Amino acid sequence: MPLVMVIGETHLLEPHIYCDHCGDDIDDARHAHCLWDWIDDDARAETRLWFVHKDCDHLFTIGYEKRHKRHVQWRPLNDYLFQLVHNTHTDMDATRARLTDNDPE
Repeated sequence: MPLVMVIGETHLLEPHIYCDHCGDDIDDARHAHCLWDWIDDDARAETRLWFVHKDCDHLFTIGYEKRHKRHVQWRPLNDYLFQLVHNTHTDMDATRARLTDNDPE
């Protein structure tokens, strides 16, 4: 599972994303993609997500499509994260303030 919790520099658990191809930490969303199985027309279809560095995308995609005979769709990881924050109505200012203060609430 590429989305995990790890102990950060502040000794608190922090979410991290690891590349599903090379296993390294994705430390810059601008240089990564979010991938998923091709979804035809069902707006509520559920599928697994993968996170890969842009440099790993081609090899991961070719290998997956060859093994599973299915195509994948993708979106830049920073776009995916922005849309997730938007769709969950996350108040980024309040979240930033709370995390900066290390408030556990």
